[in-house]
Formats: sequence, C-alpha cells, structure tokens
Amino acid sequence: MQEVFEKFWQWIAPLARPMAERFEFVWNQGIAGHNVQNILIVLGIVILTLFIRGPIAWFLMTWLKN
Repeated sequence: MQEVFEKFWQWIAPLARPMAERFEFVWNQGIAGHNVQNILIVLGIVILTLFIRGPIAWFLMTWLKN
C-alpha cells in the first residue's frame, strides 16, 4: 500500500502543484473581493479535472473498498 501511494503521489504532485497555485490565487482574489461564486466554480473545476483523469478515480475507488 505504501509504495502504491508513493507512486501515486509522484504521479499527481506535478499535476496538483499548478492547480493548487491557481486555486490559491483565485482564493486570495475571492477573499479580497468576497467572490465566493468564483471559488466554488474553481473547486468544481478542480474536482472535475481530478475525476476526468481515470487513474485517480480508479485509485480512489480501489482505496475506498479496502
């Protein structure tokens, strides 16, 4: 399980970093402008991009079953 997680993390880290930076930027903009709708839209986009990538969805499903 540990090595599966490490492989998974090596695979997702390069993808997650730019998403996190983009999210942080929009979050800061949203807090500054109290624009909660944009934050929710970005959250939705992040979740969708995660689940569009099949291996992540597969990984989550197999991980939750165990």
